[in-house]
Amino acid sequence: MHYFISYDIGQNRYRTKTAKILIRHGCVRVQKSVFYLPDALHREVTALGQELKNLLIETESEEDSVLFIPVEDDGMTAVGLV
Repeated sequence: MHYFISYDIGQNRYRTKTAKILIRHGCVRVQKSVFYLPDALHREVTALGQELKNLLIETESEEDSVLFIPVEDDGMTAVGLV
């Protein structure tokens, strides 16, 4: 399964930490706050999600968010991305 991960985080410090976590987990930046994670296993996505959840708790802002959008191979092929 492939994933697009998007975040909306208010503070620069936490935006930077989020980007570093995503890159460390093998994500590729597509836009400033959108990353692509190809061929991810469920356990990898779960670990990444938990790490980002812990970071969001640190921000102490209810407005900050991270969104995981799963895309199957067929969906990526249909738009010419795989």
